[in-house]
Amino acid sequence: MIGQNHGFAAAADGERTDRTVWADRDFDDVGAAAAFAESSARVTTAFRREGVLDGEFWLPEVRGGQSFPARTAIGFHFVDYVVHGWDVARTIGVPAPFEPELLRQVLPIAEAVPDGANRREEGASFQPGVGTASGDLLDRIVAVLGRSPHWPDGSAPR
Repeated sequence: MIGQNHGFAAAADGERTDRTVWADRDFDDVGAAAAFAESSARVTTAFRREGVLDGEFWLPEVRGGQSFPARTAIGFHFVDYVVHGWDVARTIGVPAPFEPELLRQVLPIAEAVPDGANRREEGASFQPGVGTASGDLLDRIVAVLGRSPHWPDGSAPR
């Protein structure tokens, strides 16, 4: 998540060729929170920059490396953070208390993620969607992106 923050910030700043800005960052157990806070501040500053929404972001990890309108790319990051926030919360056994309005904004973006053979490829960000009878927005979001809303019940998180 830290590497993604740095990568999206660099993309917002106009980076078009350097894949290393997307790399995972090394940190020790003590420095994890500080590294995350710094990366969050960096991406927030980049996304707030005047005119950023008028540009394009180069995303080397999406569809083999393409440029996307800024609003679309920021939507990708938005979905990633909700889903990976859920991943972390489930992994450490705490709730993921997202506001309902935030989830209402994320759901159509998550539903627009193509659900094809690419989700079965090694290293895919999301697995094929799974069914859920739940009306809970967060359950629906994670299910459409291949996570069992009931994990860790013995099912894989993705």
